[in-house]
Amino acid sequence: MTQVEKNITIPQKPNFTSPPLIEKQTPRCPPIVDIKSADELIPYLDAVA
Repeated sequence: MTQVEKNITIPQKPNFTSPPLIEKQTPRCPPIVDIKSADELIPYLDAVA
């Protein structure tokens, strides 16, 4: 290990109370669908088959 490598410090992970851009851009997650039976999965399975 060189002297330069010894002097490099790894910054800590930032700590946020909420996501920093949540007011500007909403999350792009798909809506959560509550599946109660296997028949409700058929459209999803057809889309990925």
